[in-house]
Amino acid sequence: SVLREWCRGQGLLDRFVYAFGRADAVGFLHYLSEERQIGNRTYNNYIVAMRMLFAWMKEKGYRTDDPFADFRKRKEAQKGRAFLHPEERLEMA
Repeated sequence: SVLREWCRGQGLLDRFVYAFGRADAVGFLHYLSEERQIGNRTYNNYIVAMRMLFAWMKEKGYRTDDPFADFRKRKEAQKGRAFLHPEERLEMA
């Protein structure tokens, strides 16, 4: 739905799917990063989802290429874990 809304705002809904090119992919990813301010993990999830969508389109013959194929994933931050002291564990219990 996010891609659809972005395409609607760019006036791309009236174009054929094969007209969606690398410049459009760059614009969409820029929109996600700058305007929606998503994190790196969500950015990576969008790249994976778009690659799957365009792989399906290639399989069905709608496209011959994937405009998202050459984008690198962003480095994700490691989870921060803090160990609880025995007093904190008792308090939580």
